Amino acid sequence: MAKLTLEIEEEYPYLMLGISATTTNYRLCWNINKVLSFNLTRQPDITLSSPKEMPQDFGIFTYFDKVLGISYRLIENRLGHKRFLPEVSKADYLFVVDDRGEELMEGLIADIKSIRAVLMVFPIDMETLKNKQNLMLLA
Repeated sequence: MAKLTLEIEEEYPYLMLGISATTTNYRLCWNINKVLSFNLTRQPDITLSSPKEMPQDFGIFTYFDKVLGISYRLIENRLGHKRFLPEVSKADYLFVVDDRGEELMEGLIADIKSIRAVLMVFPIDMETLKNKQNLMLLA
């Protein structure tokens, strides 16, 4: 009997920015809300655990733009030595946008860079991420 192999390609319908900042998550959230006229609000933390390490709770803030139909998420990427996405070591925070917002990315980068506590904002290529399955927790 012939063997069949099922290959499933997971879709990650997101665009992502890495943010390096010298401030706390709630303060950065407040600044982003002010600059972008958003209403990012705190959600229950995302808990990541592995058999070898203690569970870690990463802060997350979300906003849904009803006019454009786009969701925005600000996720804490650094918690002590642990990271939500370990391969994005330069980012203290991740700013995740639905892929429908691609034309907005340049403006978002410029606006977030204008925040005083932000040191750097950079796009992240989703295809290069090894731990992108962590983003499935956002759905």
